[in-house]
Amino acid sequence: MTADIPAVLVADDQRDVRDALRLLLKSGGYEVHCVESPAAALEAASAGRFAAALIDLNYTRDTTSGEEGLALLAALREIDAELPVVVMTAWGSIELAVEAMRRGAGDFIEKPWDNARLASVLRSQIALGEATRQAGRLGAENTRLRAENRLLQSEDAHSFIATAESMRPVLALIERAAPTDANVLILGENGTGKGLVARRIHALSGRRDRSFVKVNMGGIAEGVFESEMFGHVRGAYTDAKTGRLGRCELADGGTLFLDEVANLPLAQQPKLLRVLEEGEFERLGSSRTTRTDLRVISATNADLAAEVAAGRFRKDLLYRLNTVEVKLPPLRERRADIVPLARSFLVRSAPRYGRGAMRLAPAAERALESYAWPGNVRELAHVLERAVLMSTRDVIEPDDLWPPAVRAPELSAPEPDAPEPAQHAAVTLADAEEALVRDTPRCTLSAIAEVRPARPRVRHTPEGPMHTRRYQTRLLLDAATVALPGLTALGLAVVAGPVSIGRIVILATLAALLSWVLAIRARNRAIYPLHTASNLLAALRAGDTSLRAAGAVRDDSFGDVMWEINALAGVLRAQRLRVEEADALLGKVVATTDIALFAFDAGRRLKLVNPAGAQLLGSDPAQLLGSTVTSLQLDFPADTGASHIAVRQFPGGGGRYEFRRRVFREGGLEHELISVSDLSRALRAEERSAWQRLIRVLGHEVNNSLTPIKSIAATLAELSRREPPPGDWR
Repeated sequence: MTADIPAVLVADDQRDVRDALRLLLKSGGYEVHCVESPAAALEAASAGRFAAALIDLNYTRDTTSGEEGLALLAALREIDAELPVVVMTAWGSIELAVEAMRRGAGDFIEKPWDNARLASVLRSQIALGEATRQAGRLGAENTRLRAENRLLQSEDAHSFIATAESMRPVLALIERAAPTDANVLILGENGTGKGLVARRIHALSGRRDRSFVKVNMGGIAEGVFESEMFGHVRGAYTDAKTGRLGRCELADGGTLFLDEVANLPLAQQPKLLRVLEEGEFERLGSSRTTRTDLRVISATNADLAAEVAAGRFRKDLLYRLNTVEVKLPPLRERRADIVPLARSFLVRSAPRYGRGAMRLAPAAERALESYAWPGNVRELAHVLERAVLMSTRDVIEPDDLWPPAVRAPELSAPEPDAPEPAQHAAVTLADAEEALVRDTPRCTLSAIAEVRPARPRVRHTPEGPMHTRRYQTRLLLDAATVALPGLTALGLAVVAGPVSIGRIVILATLAALLSWVLAIRARNRAIYPLHTASNLLAALRAGDTSLRAAGAVRDDSFGDVMWEINALAGVLRAQRLRVEEADALLGKVVATTDIALFAFDAGRRLKLVNPAGAQLLGSDPAQLLGSTVTSLQLDFPADTGASHIAVRQFPGGGGRYEFRRRVFREGGLEHELISVSDLSRALRAEERSAWQRLIRVLGHEVNNSLTPIKSIAATLAELSRREPPPGDWR
């Protein structure tokens, strides 16, 4: 098997099929290896590597089930899980195709095959297999690179040296902001380690296992900004031969580090702002919106406030970038870190240039501490790398640090115990905590005063006291309506004249009459709903579910009762309809089944027979009712159990029948159900099915015998049309 020509494994038990497939595939540019059995196919797959396998599902053991081919498919997948397998069979069915695909087949071809379709399927499967293997290789490479990235991050974290007093607020801010997804803006002079801080924030975040994508904004031309940041599709511009992922898409789920962000052109700033605000963008040349989830860390040595004031940087973009702002002090303000950093660079550079263990002389350390370091940490690293390369000793002296022409570069010998600069002492963590403690109570009290929770509103449920109050209110209104004329007359009588015994008697009589009318009205109002409810319940008990309480609303207690009774009537009616539908369905099943059914009472007299039973006995169902089991020839010995098979001759036909007996209770009495099934009809159906299968097998065998001949003829016809014809096909 050569590396340039894809090899195909063909497994089929028929030699003419193998020859036809060998001719077809070899003419298509494949190297073909044919075998005749599953064992030979497994041996070949274990010995060599194939681009695809084309296997039959049926071999010598049987001709229809496909079990041998399915077992071979599973075994091939165990040997090479990435091998594309195409199965072929002359006994195709949906169930067999689904099972083959479930076990790992790439495609399913039914015999007789079409040459063009078989070649197309095979090409697709080979391309898919190669893509799968390529994806596996890329995945493994990606895993390796991620492991290396984590190793580098751990080395960076180990080499992150910050012991100076001025770095303590910076470290505290990094540890507080890193676990969050807040955007971070790192400010500082050139060479202060902004990129190292960005990697440390990523390593301490929850995105540490995802991508860290660094973009130098100063190195991207304005014309290719969209393509670099958002990607492009094929044909987006003249040289876009293929599609490409942008940096924002590569950083999905991880961190995007924008170095020198102040160099971002003003015209491109709104596009980056949209990614920060909405998390979405479009590739160049595409209208499809792509969403991304990333954290942005940016860095610059410029004064962004001045850039905003000058109109060269958008204020809203700055607000999105500087959620957390980290200011790195220059190296001249971190004198306690100079010597540890120098020793670290010395250890890192010595193996690179093949030097052994090297160290700094005390004089060299003092010289490093006395230097102003305008290039900060980057300059320190370059100085130590040059010293390792140029020194002829294992001890670095001051003469090895700088060229001879530069003996005393910008020395600023500070006092040995000089304190850190005052501007950093004013923003220490302790001062920030003190200000936070001082300002918190006042802010909290004002917030409580402004945001006072409102008293919750209580809403009664339908079953609560609201309906009781409504009913009491209605009774009071009725009483007021009845008593208002009497009270008006009483008031007029009192005002109109002097009080006398006769007047008092008349008024008392009138008040008693009004009270009696009020009592009668209240009684009727209370008793009428009870009578209505009683009548409805009596109707429901009698089985009448058609009655309803008119105007039943959930307005008061009686209205609730009426509404619930109506709901109960609706439920009972629905249940009755379901029972009636079930009875109708059962009656239809009994009437349409071809099994004869006979129901007998306790005296073993026929009470019910279905149409199949009446047809078997050759009589009208009404004439059969009341007949005994014995007279109808339906009885069989009890010692045979619940079923019995016998040969009987009935008026409606004769043959071999199966009798089944079931006993059930209805109305407190035992009843007996006897079913009679015609086994002769089932045997005749099986015989007819066997003949159909035999004819189908013969047809398939004839068709399969002609398939290789048709395939070879089509292949030779195709080869004869080629110019010039290959010499090895003559």
